[in-house]
Amino acid sequence: MAHATRTLRCALGCLATLVVAGAAAPASAAGAVGSVEDGSSNAVVRVEVIDRDAGTRTRSTRAVAWSQTATMNVALAGHHHDLSITPYAAASGVTVEFNHARDGEVLADDVHLEGRDRRFVIDDAHTTVVVTIVAVKTTVAAE
Repeated sequence: MAHATRTLRCALGCLATLVVAGAAAPASAAGAVGSVEDGSSNAVVRVEVIDRDAGTRTRSTRAVAWSQTATMNVALAGHHHDLSITPYAAASGVTVEFNHARDGEVLADDVHLEGRDRRFVIDDAHTTVVVTIVAVKTTVAAE
């Protein structure tokens, strides 16, 4: 009986030590579950395609990492537009690589755009494309 009592006291002592150690641990170590800000900056690519012949427009938005390509397929006024936009963060604003095909016909191929205001307007004979780049911070939530 004395051996069982000593074993129980040892077990309770170890448990108490673990509970106290857990309570003394900093919140960041003890609470790994929750919101963690990784400080990553990414880009939101907003595109508005305007068909001037039909007088219609449509908008599309994609979030991508800087230097990654946002692809968009847009149907507007009976035409199919394929767009690919790659934003790059630059000291003077942003730069963008822009590609646009309408109904399979290439209208813009590897066009390089730079700007401080992060907004670009690209015109051709029938279509206007407005590209806006917005820098965003991302947060990762662990569950």
